[in-house]
Amino acid sequence: MTLLIVASAAILGIGAVVAASAREGRVAVLGLAVAMVAAPLVADPLPAVTVLAIRLTGSVLAAYLIHAALRSEPSTLGTHLGWPVQLLVAIAAGIIGFGIAGEAALGFVGLGPGVPAGGSPAAPGAATLALYAGVAAGTATIVLAVEPIVAARDGLRLGIGLLLALTGLTVFREALIGPTDGLEHILIAATTAAVAAGTAVVCLGAAASGDGLVLGRIPRSLRARRPGLRRSLPASDDAAGGEPR
Repeated sequence: MTLLIVASAAILGIGAVVAASAREGRVAVLGLAVAMVAAPLVADPLPAVTVLAIRLTGSVLAAYLIHAALRSEPSTLGTHLGWPVQLLVAIAAGIIGFGIAGEAALGFVGLGPGVPAGGSPAAPGAATLALYAGVAAGTATIVLAVEPIVAARDGLRLGIGLLLALTGLTVFREALIGPTDGLEHILIAATTAAVAAGTAVVCLGAAASGDGLVLGRIPRSLRARRPGLRRSLPASDDAAGGEPR
């Protein structure tokens, strides 16, 4: 059980880094899918089998909807920061989350299970380990979601940021406050699928308009630095060879 919690938290973090930093759309969606599938497993006790199946179904459906929308336009404008910076940000955020979990385990904040009599954070059981792993992974995922939400230049990255934020918040909430009941899991799965459906619609609409996945216009300076993104921009701008108005 403890191995599953640690492995799931690590997989969640890795998937979130890939989703937040990958420039290839399908790779980013794959990382998002991995993160969403691992999220409900960072818990003690684990959700019931039927509830877990609902969460996994919602996550897979969300990833499929976005992936299907990228068949005609797989390019994304990528991250401002690059994956090495995103990885360092995730590690730093995870360390901060680990500290928050330590405060909760010691009872210094009004959340978390506290340390049972005769126990200590140095000798964690599955519940305490789930607290540390969940808060650390949840914090890292939430922080990684900020850049694509705030500075998104295309519909795909905005949707990925929103789904990462939702995933991180659910893990953070369950670790600090306690197990999520069945109805909450169903609502999380439904919300995940709804956000993914909205992302797919935005991506399809942008591709149909001839603007690739772009939300607005991209300066020529960015196109010069990243020639591979040229196919995601309006053809009229490239043909004119001038700065888009």
